[in-house]
Amino acid sequence: ASLTRQGGYLLEFLNGRVLGQPALDLEQARTIGQAYLARAGYPDMVPTFAQIQDGVAFVAYAYRQGEVIVYPDQAKVKVALDNGEVLGVDARQYLTNHRRRILPKPRLTPDEARSRLNPGLEVSRVKLALIPDLAGTGEVLAYEFQGKMGEDVYLVYINAQTGAEEQILQLIVTDGGTFTL
Repeated sequence: ASLTRQGGYLLEFLNGRVLGQPALDLEQARTIGQAYLARAGYPDMVPTFAQIQDGVAFVAYAYRQGEVIVYPDQAKVKVALDNGEVLGVDARQYLTNHRRRILPKPRLTPDEARSRLNPGLEVSRVKLALIPDLAGTGEVLAYEFQGKMGEDVYLVYINAQTGAEEQILQLIVTDGGTFTL
């Protein structure tokens, strides 16, 4: 386990114990990880992506400031599916990036941002998100649209100020969880 010098925050830890037969599902693991982070001093974290591998759920959480998901402020939790024990945490990204931000109000409405999407994208969800810019030098407030095109699922980020397309990620959904490319 590692703690930070300033504030004594949990930075990371790893427990490599032998696992038993899985008894929990991914949703239970998400809830366990979220509660653990709150107890460890990381409030307002919401699960984003998750994957199950070898009896363990690996869940990524992002900070939520109001209604905005702040993706640069992430922590990852490893939960054993046999008994729900938290086997690992990596909060380095959260601790490196987290600060209270004054978020701008979007200039575009969700409908105005939606009009910038490929018309073939069948949108199933929209929310506000703060994402790193592609240059890696700042952050962008964007609308995150999740939708399908054909059989593929995508996340499309439209800048909430300018309407520019910031990023497109393909969401890979498997029996073992969800991740992006």
